[in-house]
Amino acid sequence: MLKYKFNELGKIIQLLTFSEQYLTKNPLIIQTYGIKQNDYICCANTHKIKEIILSNLDKDSLIIFDFSTLIETTTLVYTFRLVNCLGKNVYLVTSKREKLWFVNEFIKN
Repeated sequence: MLKYKFNELGKIIQLLTFSEQYLTKNPLIIQTYGIKQNDYICCANTHKIKEIILSNLDKDSLIIFDFSTLIETTTLVYTFRLVNCLGKNVYLVTSKREKLWFVNEFIKN
């Protein structure tokens, strides 16, 4: 398992540099630290990410995941963990405007 720690505020993160073959053999764990209000992360190849850990989020932080490359029949299974998050408002947004998830019910651990 690879672990990525993103701490550059407001930076768009893309994982397109990894080949499909590489990602298939090395599922990703995404960890965020200290994301402030109105900062965001954008991840491509999201279907290869197995666990997403959101740490130290300010209220109303915007987390964006790009599902535009997915086939409609793809099944998505993620584990989300919120750690030391100040606010409850974390949004998972697809690039397909008709789909929007509001994630407010995760238990901090």
